[in-house]
Amino acid sequence: MTLDKNQRLVIRHALIICLLGLVGGFMLAFSALGQISLSPLPIVFDYVIPGEPSQWRAVHVGSIMNGIMAIVFALLIPYLTLSATAVRRISIGLVLTVWGNAFFYIFGIFTPN
Repeated sequence: MTLDKNQRLVIRHALIICLLGLVGGFMLAFSALGQISLSPLPIVFDYVIPGEPSQWRAVHVGSIMNGIMAIVFALLIPYLTLSATAVRRISIGLVLTVWGNAFFYIFGIFTPN
């Protein structure tokens, strides 16, 4: 199966968002520990990660799930009867959606609400 340029665009951005979610998992662990620990090495940095572990959990899980959603939609595009313009608009919309959600999760940690 060959992917067209719109599918590749969406999948590329979705994978970046999934990677961001994986980094959020490290931040979740550091937030829960209250320090940055590079286990199994005996290296510990006494730095408190801003935000609550529940917020970092949202970054971790939400970003990964949004990335997977975008990948699934990108792979389903060929099965839809759409014009090239519609496919391009949907692809751009998916990219904007995953980035918007990722920024929402991250900025939610640093805003006082």
